Order: sequence, then structure tokens, then C-alpha cells
Amino acid sequence: MSKMNDLDHLLGGLSLKESRGRLVNFWEKYRRLYPQHQLWQQVDSGQKEIQSCIPVLLHGDEGVTYKKNGLLVLSFQGVIGHGCGKRVVHDNLRAQSDGVPLNFLRTGFQTRLLICVCPKDLSVVVFPSN
Repeated sequence: MSKMNDLDHLLGGLSLKESRGRLVNFWEKYRRLYPQHQLWQQVDSGQKEIQSCIPVLLHGDEGVTYKKNGLLVLSFQGVIGHGCGKRVVHDNLRAQSDGVPLNFLRTGFQTRLLICVCPKDLSVVVFPSN
């Protein structure tokens, strides 16, 4: 996505450059909640720049085929959304006034990116539970 300049799907419609302040704000809040996360060691040592780290959510679910057989569906989406109101109102675009836009303006088809779909029987082999 980075090579194709397509990161706006994960950043609420903004480019990585436009999102730097929003990303720093998100990660500062995240660090207060999860101070032991492995990312902080890499940030503190200079291996990663926090304004270039894009938070994503991984979603796994079971779907069904037209014959009612089980399917494993894996997808991901950006944590930073496109907002929650059609009018541009300062507080309306903030997640509890914390500066992280929610994602109520777009559907799952517009925000989730598919990783894989495979039959449930095959998923046990590909993704063992142990």
C-alpha cells in the first residue's frame, strides 16, 4: 500500500504526511494505556518513527458459503477513521474529544481490506489452534 501511495485507506482518507500529527496523538494515548507494548522499545531505540507507524485492527470471522459450509474470513482496517458526521463539526470528528476520528461515515466494504477467505476445514490446517 505504501509503494502504491494508497495508505489513505488506513488513515481516514489522509496521506501519511497529513496524518503525522494524528498518528503521534494516537500513539501517545496508546502508550499511556499499554506502556509495556513491544513497539515502545523500537521507538525509544530509534528503530521506528512513531509518526510513521499506522495502527490497524485485524478482524477474523466465520462466514458461510451458498451451501452453508463454514468459511474463515480475515480482514484488516485502519484504527483512524473517516469521521462520524456528514457536517464538519470539530467535536463531531473526535473520538470522545481525543482527536482520533471514528469510522461511521463508511461501510465495512469501504474500510475493511480482505486478507483471505478459506473453507473452515482448510483453516484448521493453515491456522492451527495450538
